[in-house]
Amino acid sequence: MRRFLIMAVACLACVLFFRPCFATYWSDFVYDYHDLDGNGLFNGGIDYNGDGFFNGSDKKYKNAVSPEMALGEPDASYVSILSNEYIIVGFNKAFINGLGYDLCIVETGMGGEVGQIYVSNNGGNFSFVGTIRVPSSGSQSTQYGTRYWFDLGTLSGPFKYVKICGSEGGTTAGFDLSGVGAQTPVPVPGTALLLTSGLLSILGVRRMRPRIKT
Repeated sequence: MRRFLIMAVACLACVLFFRPCFATYWSDFVYDYHDLDGNGLFNGGIDYNGDGFFNGSDKKYKNAVSPEMALGEPDASYVSILSNEYIIVGFNKAFINGLGYDLCIVETGMGGEVGQIYVSNNGGNFSFVGTIRVPSSGSQSTQYGTRYWFDLGTLSGPFKYVKICGSEGGTTAGFDLSGVGAQTPVPVPGTALLLTSGLLSILGVRRMRPRIKT
């Protein structure tokens, strides 16, 4: 019986707390944005030949890239967010502050750019998470850019929105955003309830077992 009790507790803790149980999932929609020209388009680059790399055969665009280019799993295309511009992306599945890192921002290139990161549960009131200062030289951590991880610290959530603001700095203009990911989704209430009920049932069976006198 002790073995089943330990297993039940471990499963419940896994669902509620442990980040390693979940894979990174990526933003689903653009909630809001601000571009300097007001036409709804940003600077950026598109991997037209589809080889997974941004190189000479691809194209950079000025005021011609949709902010939706930053959605989903990162690829070689990106949206460049200038100083005083921002993009707010949203998740269909809210995320919380789990163990370890909680939020992933993927930035393409190594040009010394600066980005400010915020989170929100309602898309209106945002809490500051941190600043990304991209090195001016070196190599990306992945094929599609460098992954910058954040621990939400004292922020608990749940959160559905991430705001990325461009800031001054860098040898090239604009924070080149390729993807926004979350790590710990809000637990499904039914799953947690089921595991909790199972745990209570095990405890109840153990208590009700009759004692045999010898």
